[in-house]
Amino acid sequence: MKKTLIAIALAAMVAPAWAAEVVSSNIVGYEKLTIPANAMTIQGVQFKTVGDAVNDSVSLQSIKPEGYVENGGDWIMVWDPNAQSYTDAYYWGESADGGVYDSPDENAECLGPGWGDGNQTVIDIDLNHGQGFWTKARSGGTLTVSGEVSSNNSITIPVNAMTLVTSTYPGELDIQKIVPAGYVENGGDWIMIWDPVNQTYIDAYYWGESADGGVYDSPDENAECLGPGWGDGNQTVINITLAPGQGFWTKARLGGTLTFPIAIATEP
Repeated sequence: MKKTLIAIALAAMVAPAWAAEVVSSNIVGYEKLTIPANAMTIQGVQFKTVGDAVNDSVSLQSIKPEGYVENGGDWIMVWDPNAQSYTDAYYWGESADGGVYDSPDENAECLGPGWGDGNQTVIDIDLNHGQGFWTKARSGGTLTVSGEVSSNNSITIPVNAMTLVTSTYPGELDIQKIVPAGYVENGGDWIMIWDPVNQTYIDAYYWGESADGGVYDSPDENAECLGPGWGDGNQTVINITLAPGQGFWTKARLGGTLTFPIAIATEP
């Protein structure tokens, strides 16, 4: 699944004539997520709104689709880890006369174009930096997510709640570089990675050090052994590289955090 990431560094101190146009001293840019035809995929948000010093999120409406069947066709599904439920969002384009679609509820905000529910009413929600979501495009397409690279490289995982997340690092990432805290080790808490090609899950548990401080031995003497790292139920290393924007499920019974490599340098 091909992904493209383009980042533009905006210097805080540039020519004085440009100063009024500088909106961020961090890296800003976009990633274009390629969505395969007629396949469920988990994607995620790796940016925050440019210039927003308070919120670490982007608006759902800022995610731009191409190739998606409009007007009640293809969709994204946003998971709420607190309510443990989905919000379905369809992309509504312009109506036949070039105007907006009218909502059945005259008091509701109307679309034209944008993401909305099955009644064409705007869905006004934000997706947090590091939040994952499902999507499907019957004929394939792309989703473009743009914004500012956040300096936050950790995601808080709620207690005992299925959560859809993505790496905060805007590039390919070996799952062995994901560092959990608060997770029950050695066959306990996990991450679950969706394979969009085979439409199946790959489960990965975090195996820590054994009682003697060494590594866990794999039952398969020919397999690579863990210590510590992410592996399957037999303690064998799982070698998977996440594509930029690829999301996955996680659950920590006592809650915790997942920390990713730092995406941008910060001053001491």
